[in-house]
Amino acid sequence: MRYLIYFFIFVLSFLVLLLSPNNTLQSIATSFFAGISLFFVDTTIHHWKYINLIFWSIRYRNGTIRLSMAHLIRIKVNHQYLLVKSKHRQTYQPPGGVYKQFPDANAFFKEIGVLDDNFIPYDTSSADDLRIQIQGKYLLRFMLWFDEAKCREISPWREFYEELIATNILSKTHFPYIHYQLIKRCQSPIHFSKTSDAYELRVADIFELLPDDNQRKELTDLKNQPDGQYMWADEQTIKRQGVIPQQSVVKTIGDHAIWIV
Repeated sequence: MRYLIYFFIFVLSFLVLLLSPNNTLQSIATSFFAGISLFFVDTTIHHWKYINLIFWSIRYRNGTIRLSMAHLIRIKVNHQYLLVKSKHRQTYQPPGGVYKQFPDANAFFKEIGVLDDNFIPYDTSSADDLRIQIQGKYLLRFMLWFDEAKCREISPWREFYEELIATNILSKTHFPYIHYQLIKRCQSPIHFSKTSDAYELRVADIFELLPDDNQRKELTDLKNQPDGQYMWADEQTIKRQGVIPQQSVVKTIGDHAIWIV
């Protein structure tokens, strides 16, 4: 409602500015016009991602879009990043995975016709994953719901535990908990994926691990213990997706790993 009021004032000020012969009224109208214009410009910049989503929602209105709503964890020691072997592919990637929805989201999901993803095999570990399919016309509504951060997972701890603690890559002794900070969100444009044979939108929140002294020491020691479950890679190796010049052995790194750099 407030945006309609702003718009009405904007139009009225413009008409007064255009039609009124009274200099005083013109000055007042000019002030209103400038103020409201500035507000609209600021709002447009601040909410640009939603304007982009409106465009996508219209363009793909009647199509199905596959969404992957994930988080990745940046673990960096001495200019190298810790990557773990993917559960689904023969590639290495940052620790993390898709968020999970909570039961309170079911009513909203039913309302917008959310379908389970049919690309990744379903098992108990993938239950309630926010890897889903929706019609394009509901894309904006879904993203607004996601950004509220309600009725869904918001912490990277579960994936950190499953991929690094439960697999004994890191110890429970030094990692009974973690400190972390959200540093950015990365988002791919909607594109047609030959792999999944569908239009896709991938979104990932990037968290950075903030290790204490004991945790940092264990991570540093881990660099000297090669293992097939994980690898360390610098920025250039990640950008090349695992290719190291003049080396024949290649550990393939997933294309989205670049998001943690």
